[in-house]
Amino acid sequence: GIMIWRSNNVAVYNNTIYNILGSGKAGINASGFELDIKNNIISKAIFGIRRNFNTYTADENKGPATRFTYNCFHRVLYPMNDDRYGVPLIDKRQDIKGEGNIFADPNFRNPDSGDFSLSRGSSCIYAGDLISPVSEDYRGKRRDV
Repeated sequence: GIMIWRSNNVAVYNNTIYNILGSGKAGINASGFELDIKNNIISKAIFGIRRNFNTYTADENKGPATRFTYNCFHRVLYPMNDDRYGVPLIDKRQDIKGEGNIFADPNFRNPDSGDFSLSRGSSCIYAGDLISPVSEDYRGKRRDV
């Protein structure tokens, strides 16, 4: 997984996080301000994104925004866990607030052999947000998640 600890102005873009299982483990552990978590795929995990005690989102009016947008969650028990409240948030789709988040199988070609490329028909294809300076993939198409 990815750990962001008490950091500011951090961008986490275009990652595939797979098979993060076990007690307390998360695809992305986030703690800080002005975090931008975008275009990531988290598959097979207990926690998707785990916000720690000092991570704020825009709607809480407690500090600069933390954005969780255009991410894909698949086979994640708790897509969002908020440590500030001491318990996992259970409502899978309501916990992740942000534009463009997907709750679907990314259809990896063969993840058990390390091939995480997306198969035809994946809901993640062309679903990512354009991020400057990399807005197109190697085929000249809009970035996938």
